[in-house]
Amino acid sequence: MATPTDPHVIHGGMSPDRSHIVNVLPPVADTWEAKLAALTERSANLKTNFIVVPDRGAMASAVRDLVDAEVATKVAYQRHPLVTPNAETVCDFCYCVDDGFDKAVLEQCEIGISTCFAVVAQTGSIAVTSHSTAGRALTVLPPHHIVLATADLVVPHLPAMWAKFAASPDRQGSMLSLISGPSRTGDIERILVLGAHGPKKLTLILEQPS
Repeated sequence: MATPTDPHVIHGGMSPDRSHIVNVLPPVADTWEAKLAALTERSANLKTNFIVVPDRGAMASAVRDLVDAEVATKVAYQRHPLVTPNAETVCDFCYCVDDGFDKAVLEQCEIGISTCFAVVAQTGSIAVTSHSTAGRALTVLPPHHIVLATADLVVPHLPAMWAKFAASPDRQGSMLSLISGPSRTGDIERILVLGAHGPKKLTLILEQPS
């Protein structure tokens, strides 16, 4: 039971002490090496396809390889400096969702490509907002969601992500979602089924620091 002196309880409108939260999972130092190691392990556990590339050229090649491997003919994407050049050249039908979209058309796209707000190393989660992905639908409707990110978007743990969010001037729009691996369910006979309520594949392509 919480007591009046419990540091984790809000009193008089003051923010609680959340420093204990980082200890729920193994701590992650705020270095590239530590974050990369944690993110690699968590991505494997979550069945996220995690690809680290040295530069933008390698990122473009990785996107093209994924599209070719699935023989995808329709790709949806957001208008973003990291995404646009990697989406508009991979197939004949590239559907930009920034200026509105037809749900029926978006559902026909085999792959959706976006960036993100942050990548949380400790949990392997990808934080997306309505601003960072041009809305919610791009991350939900296509069966394969590809996220392109740079090293500066990787934070060590959730408190660091919330601090980044709190410091964002426009709070990143109307939606914040944490994506931890592809959509899944184990409700039926405890059999894991991917793609239950969203993409059955999640790929994170991360450009390492120069």
